[in-house]
Amino acid sequence: MAYRKIGFLVEMSWNFIQESSQLWNAGTLPVEFRPTQSFLAPAVRTSSSGIVNNSTAEVEVQKSGKVVFISAVAVSQGHNIGHCIWIAN
Repeated sequence: MAYRKIGFLVEMSWNFIQESSQLWNAGTLPVEFRPTQSFLAPAVRTSSSGIVNNSTAEVEVQKSGKVVFISAVAVSQGHNIGHCIWIAN
């Protein structure tokens, strides 16, 4: 996961192996990167070969700065891939 702030916008992108369907708490963003409101953003779920899996994945970015990645099903060597932008506090 990588994120950066440009003016009042924050951009976050990710591409990592997430094999289980358990929630993964990636940590908490610094205060200046936190969104004005909590939100969910869609992500892409792929198999190890890069083929898109027919299941959902998403990220939840909370107003408190907590970042949680969610995957609907367990996929061996599955990747959670995505990108989102929000307005910072």
